[in-house]
Amino acid sequence: MSKRVILVPRMSGVPQSDWYPWLQHQLQTSEPDLFEQVLAPAMPHAHQPIIKEWVAKIGEVVGSDPNQIARTILVGHSVGCLAVLHYLETLPSGVSVSGVLCVAGWWWVDEPWDTLRPWMDTPVDLARVRAAMGKCVVLMSDNDPFVADTVANQKAWEEKLNARVLVIPGAQHFNAAQQPAVLRTLIELCDVVPGLSRRRASGTATPGV
Repeated sequence: MSKRVILVPRMSGVPQSDWYPWLQHQLQTSEPDLFEQVLAPAMPHAHQPIIKEWVAKIGEVVGSDPNQIARTILVGHSVGCLAVLHYLETLPSGVSVSGVLCVAGWWWVDEPWDTLRPWMDTPVDLARVRAAMGKCVVLMSDNDPFVADTVANQKAWEEKLNARVLVIPGAQHFNAAQQPAVLRTLIELCDVVPGLSRRRASGTATPGV
């Protein structure tokens, strides 16, 4: 059964930012039978994201049909990862998405500014998120300029959500115009590339926020 992808961007991200247009093109032209819909919605107040507003927007785009939700893969980038988690904790019991891919996922940043503090300080209902997220894969870099301790970040994702974590060498904060590791990992979530999660993905990136 084909799935749909909904991409939740980073802070200050818009549908045309970073690798988002490239990923949409790749999915819509290379794998039309896997993904029937690839959406990258514009988020409210992108430069000053508010948890409640972003969760509401995700809910609006995903919709309320449990069958549609079950065919949905959510892709978050940076703060978009936490937006996805806060959305998942709002889902009714027994309703879950097909999978979650967190790109440059974090639970903290080393030098947070005021806009980010609510995202770091607001608790996430981990039990509800685990029940609603299906598979979870996290891509992070070994030289992210915002989270220096890759080992601790990886451990946090594994312990909190039992996530599979892939560390991409030199990817910084995944702001490049192309991110092959994101594409390959997303296809893996559709169970069409057996064993991909055990291979080290590769890709290049340039600094960004």
